[in-house]
Amino acid sequence: MSYSRWSNSIWYTYWSTGCSDKKNKQTFCICSVATFTYKQLKDDIYKCLKEIKKKYPTCTDYEIEELRGYMKEFMEDVEREFTTKRGKSDRLWIRIK
Repeated sequence: MSYSRWSNSIWYTYWSTGCSDKKNKQTFCICSVATFTYKQLKDDIYKCLKEIKKKYPTCTDYEIEELRGYMKEFMEDVEREFTTKRGKSDRLWIRIK
């Protein structure tokens, strides 16, 4: 799932499940810049943002805040996706109709 694209942002960000169905291994990708797991973002989102700012020191505070919003949206989506009717799970819940 894409959170931002170059047509409306300097960031192209998306959720990649990679080859894992584990919650903490879900990946937030910033195309051509970096990738962070759900766990990395949950543990310290500001450390992850500092890493981006270090790689791209010309980023404005507004652009970093925009990226933080995409990261938070990703974390909320992961939480929602890994929550079942019975409670929280650490495996991806696949909805079957």
